[in-house]
Amino acid sequence: MAEAFMDKWAEICSILSEKISPNETEKSFAKDVLRVVEKLGWSEFKKEVQVEPILRVGSQGSIRPDMVIYADSRARIVVEVKRPGEDVKTTCIHPQLKSYMRQMKADFGWLVGKELQVFYEGDLNESGEPLLMDRITFNRNSEHGIAFVDIFRRESFLHGERVSSYVNEKIHKIREKQEIERLKQTLISKNTHDTIREFLASTFDSFGESVVEAAMKNLHIAVSYERNLVGTDSNPEVTLPPHLDPVTQTLAIDSVDTESIEVYRNKASGKCFIFIQHTGSGKAELIDFEGKIRSLKLNLFDPPEEKDKNDLLRRGLISGDQIEKYHKSTVQRQNQSTVAATGKVNIWTGKKQSPSATKWRMTIPELTNLDNLRTWQAICDYMDIPVEGDSARRRLKKWVKENRQNWVPVPDIL
Repeated sequence: MAEAFMDKWAEICSILSEKISPNETEKSFAKDVLRVVEKLGWSEFKKEVQVEPILRVGSQGSIRPDMVIYADSRARIVVEVKRPGEDVKTTCIHPQLKSYMRQMKADFGWLVGKELQVFYEGDLNESGEPLLMDRITFNRNSEHGIAFVDIFRRESFLHGERVSSYVNEKIHKIREKQEIERLKQTLISKNTHDTIREFLASTFDSFGESVVEAAMKNLHIAVSYERNLVGTDSNPEVTLPPHLDPVTQTLAIDSVDTESIEVYRNKASGKCFIFIQHTGSGKAELIDFEGKIRSLKLNLFDPPEEKDKNDLLRRGLISGDQIEKYHKSTVQRQNQSTVAATGKVNIWTGKKQSPSATKWRMTIPELTNLDNLRTWQAICDYMDIPVEGDSARRRLKKWVKENRQNWVPVPDIL
């Protein structure tokens, strides 16, 4: 049976991808999609499949989905067809498909274009929004594609058991990943920071309260998943950056900057500018959204606020360029202070480490379920981003900056 599913999926790949011109029209491609639906056992002749039906909504409105698959006298799957050359992989869900699923109370939605996306909004979905269950490329060896055939072929779908198992398994994985992300946010929160400080204070209370308090006064604790700096035991000449320098008594745990930053929200644009320093005459040096340091009048902004850096990034109120410039500016000012005091400059010459592609992918809802994307190259291949001999991470970073400003920026090499 498994071999039959593999053969059927290979045939689907041939119909929807291998023999298709990227310039084929949406209307022509819809006929190919209908062929696939019928190869899965659904019959247009028996009215199990309707193509572009005009369906009344309310007293005066109507909708016209590309295709609807019926079972047990009700709409079960709504199919939205895009051009075969149209990239649908970075779309969370097409507004039309979402609307059709809602209007027709359909459990499933398929978005078919350069790839196949499967959405679910049945009784087991408690999220209030259609869930992206699968994203399937038209690759003959795709395990997700072969499973798609098993689940959505007419015989299996009407039986229901395999479908229920599929939905429960996918929802469990989605919820588990959401829980993991929530826990990760808790682990890097200020509450966890305070808990660690309390633990250290109680663990070393034998030194006496005043000694512990004095020792911990300038202790910095940062918990993160981004940086993994290499030790410097083999190179005693290297001077660590200030936040890791043992001379300044700083402690880092999987160190990354998770601290709050002081920002000014621009009254006109609503964007946040990162504060560097006051320059007098009602002005301050601020970092704008493009990562440029500018001396601006503070009456253009709301009062300053201390905000969590990662939260601002997720909400699109600051950019990766701003954070990068902020870090560079901070190091420069620290070096200036060090030079003034000691005549020495802190230099970090340890081996640079590439950030984790998997950890970054887990911050992008559209990519969270794609466990096979474990490298920057794999992500670029999936997104059809040409690397052309360059760094895959660098090319992806540029693409995200230009095309997906609402995504968490691709991190720099540390």
